[in-house]
Amino acid sequence: MQTDWTLSPRWEVVGALRYDYFSDGHDSHLTPKLSARYKARRNLNLRFGYGMGFRAPTLKEKYYDFDMAGIWIVQGNDRLKAEVSHHVNASMEWMNQNWCATATTYYNKVKDKLATGVPFYKPGEGSQLFLDYLNLDDYSVYGAEATIQACWDNGITTKLSYAYTKENLAKDKEGHKVNNQYLPARPHALTARVEWSRQWNKDYHLNIALHGRVHSSITNMEYADYYDISKGTQEIEYPAYMLWKLSTAHRIGKAVKVTVALDNLLNYRPRYYYLNAPITDGINLQAGVAIDIDRLW
Repeated sequence: MQTDWTLSPRWEVVGALRYDYFSDGHDSHLTPKLSARYKARRNLNLRFGYGMGFRAPTLKEKYYDFDMAGIWIVQGNDRLKAEVSHHVNASMEWMNQNWCATATTYYNKVKDKLATGVPFYKPGEGSQLFLDYLNLDDYSVYGAEATIQACWDNGITTKLSYAYTKENLAKDKEGHKVNNQYLPARPHALTARVEWSRQWNKDYHLNIALHGRVHSSITNMEYADYYDISKGTQEIEYPAYMLWKLSTAHRIGKAVKVTVALDNLLNYRPRYYYLNAPITDGINLQAGVAIDIDRLW
């Protein structure tokens, strides 16, 4: 159920209620959402929001039983609780004829977050490792994002974005730190894009784009040997990196489009390839042709 109130030319409020019921476990929850927009000036909008989330465990998380390449057996947990989250955010949006800028800050808190736990040995199972699903006692993440973009009549468009993300240390119900098997967010990320587009004549259109992203370094706890957890964990530092891609698109007539791109222009190669390393082995040339048969004649 959702409703929208226009309180005045400056204020708009949206409220919503959602009800979920899952027969497996007879679990249900009512989640509200509320957002507001304030038009401070003709070209300036301020937004505020709150939302509650609810997610019941999936079939996989409750009943999975899978041998993961001999490393460990992943098992479901039929005693899992549903996770409940709270999200708050505030943002600003400013626009004029050629420019647009946005800034957002947010905070997420999740109770009983569904995740995988720490690998363990079962009595009588020898050296076989097991990994089960569990609820984390407390998890939260907060951050901020800022974006500025512009476009001009000469066909040039630009966009620059920065994001800051901070996650807390996840723990299980007993207070033990849970080794992150997923990719932890890098604290700082910067993306940039410059694009130029021009229609030279009725039969030829050209688009050139340069896109780049920069990610800060991050340190993650990982097992020294996933086949033998008795060797303990170690801190792995993934260094900062930068990737750039130059691409061109050529529209020939109405039916043919040719694309050529150079990915990883600076020929970056990670020192090692693992969980949080970009999957690239250096500069890469890509080319393609697309033909719309319906437009050939």
